[in-house]
Amino acid sequence: HNNSIIAVGFAINSENEEGDNGLVIKFEPGNGQSVVGDSELILPEVPVLFDPAPNPFNSTTHLSFYLPRENHISLSVHDTRGREVAVLFDGIQTEGHHKILYNANKMSTGMYFVQLETNGFESVRKVVLVR
Repeated sequence: HNNSIIAVGFAINSENEEGDNGLVIKFEPGNGQSVVGDSELILPEVPVLFDPAPNPFNSTTHLSFYLPRENHISLSVHDTRGREVAVLFDGIQTEGHHKILYNANKMSTGMYFVQLETNGFESVRKVVLVR
């Protein structure tokens, strides 16, 4: 219907993660939909890897992703030559929105690629580490 909002479970127009001064969309695992006021929230049917924040970053950045269902995933970091330099998560992850703090203190300054893989799906985001 006309009031549908397409989003992925993030705070919209919010000043902080708790949703003060903004609208928070609540995701309820299991049904793939949630309600915001009179509007129905439509969640993606495929995994989503969001842009890292901050980016560029100095030692730490947040990596966020959404899974429409529980699945085995691999979240890894690769250098510009394609070599895997870090595995941040490799295992079963529940459905919903997930956020990981990536600490790159032992990495050299430069460009890297964060890769999310799960059953036939792959997404990559560029990150830049500056000192």
